[in-house]
Amino acid sequence: MISSNENYTVVTDAVDKESWYKILESFDDANIYQTWAYETVRYGEQNISHMVLKRNQEVVAAVQVRIMKLPLINSGIAYVRWGPMWKRRDADHNTEDLQQIIISMREEYTEKRGLSLQIIPNETEQSDGHILSSIESTGLKWTGKDYRTIYIDLNHTTESIRSSMNKSWRKNLNKAEKRELSILEGTSLELFDVVVCLFRETVERKGFEPGINIDEYRAIQASLPDEMKMQILVCKSGEEPIAGLVGSAIGSTGIELIAATGDNGTKLGGSYLLRWRMLEYLKNSGCRFYNLNGINPDRNPGGYQFKSGFAGKDGLDLYYIGNFQTQESSLASLILKHKDKLSWIRKLDILRIKF
Repeated sequence: MISSNENYTVVTDAVDKESWYKILESFDDANIYQTWAYETVRYGEQNISHMVLKRNQEVVAAVQVRIMKLPLINSGIAYVRWGPMWKRRDADHNTEDLQQIIISMREEYTEKRGLSLQIIPNETEQSDGHILSSIESTGLKWTGKDYRTIYIDLNHTTESIRSSMNKSWRKNLNKAEKRELSILEGTSLELFDVVVCLFRETVERKGFEPGINIDEYRAIQASLPDEMKMQILVCKSGEEPIAGLVGSAIGSTGIELIAATGDNGTKLGGSYLLRWRMLEYLKNSGCRFYNLNGINPDRNPGGYQFKSGFAGKDGLDLYYIGNFQTQESSLASLILKHKDKLSWIRKLDILRIKF
């Protein structure tokens, strides 16, 4: 579907997988959640939509949208995680492009398809202050913020980053480096399977409900093109894998996605060694920031202490700007808003929706 608005042209659901990956390569704010593999593995290709915005025939913004509909009810959600993408590589970032693609999304998914539009932009509070107001000017309502994380600025030298670390964190890293530990790294499914085993061992040992489906991530890895596959790191003591870490270097901000530690991993410092190696990998891959992927000092003080110690005094403790949605209310919007509280929703097979 193609529509035009003055200098802009909007193309909806007319791009194939290979073309979509080429588009991702042209944006600094591209990320794994906007990859074809991520959404299709988790929710099915039939539930995914793609929109591309062109200005004077040049792609200036793009977004991948998850379509979530309720059976028997003419209602649903067009949901975007960490999009739309509008920060082109080696080009000025024009907030007019951001505004225009959101306006086009409202026209397509809300006005034409009758869906509630909900987006979580890939924007931090340290972004240009005009971004939040630019999004709200399109008619979307800000509904709050809930994602807090820590960034490490990779524009600094590795020596400077290391000296910025918390003294205790740096001491533990030094100890780990002196032990006879080795690191395997790559993108193969065989190496991913080692992390899967470590991840399940971690979950069993700590007794918590994981926030991700590790098998889905393995399938995502298998589906991603070679140049966008997740980087897998495994730390071994002798022949025993003791810790694993998986990250992504898509776009200008790298992010760690999966961390797992075996029973012997903690005392041998494998996690320290892997975080440092991931930092080196992301920096060498051209990323400008390392996103440690979420902190919550109240609910997980140990995780916060570990990540803040790694980032050190120069770490950037920040919130993403938050969530936005159309003013239109719907049953689907209400369900999505309260999905974490309403655990019974997951048990209703009749909905046939993966939250």
